[in-house]
Amino acid sequence: MKNKLSVAILCFLSLFAIIQGLIIKPEDLDDYYECWTYAKCFSDGPPAENMENCVKIMKPEEYEATYKYVADNYYDYKSDDIGGGVREYCNLDDSTRRDAYNKSLNGMIAYQKKVCAEPDKAGACDRITKSIDCLFLYLGQLKQQDQCKTSGSIGKLPFNNA
Repeated sequence: MKNKLSVAILCFLSLFAIIQGLIIKPEDLDDYYECWTYAKCFSDGPPAENMENCVKIMKPEEYEATYKYVADNYYDYKSDDIGGGVREYCNLDDSTRRDAYNKSLNGMIAYQKKVCAEPDKAGACDRITKSIDCLFLYLGQLKQQDQCKTSGSIGKLPFNNA
């Protein structure tokens, strides 16, 4: 019995260590700024749609709660909804936008950790984690394809009806 418990605890700790290793680290976020901004602000085609689809892995109330957490604790967006927040982000000058990006992404990751620390929110944790993984996997693909151009006109912004 004691051996089974020890093995179970060891497996849990190993899984926890693996998961922690997969979480995007704040110092890695800057690598994705150009692609995030391109997909959110300058593309109105598949990149914008793919980013929106990644976010929509979460339930509407979950991505709204994520946005509210970020706006309340990390970056002071004036808008009450995610669509307005995206428009606000895209209309910032580049240096202010970079600051908003860093704070927003750090806020998203902090919110993910907060939700995942609550045992009764396993489903929400799974969806938020899958959403963030989807976003960064897609951003990595955009970067690899050298598609992250952040100049020109701002495209049709996602979440216009959110």
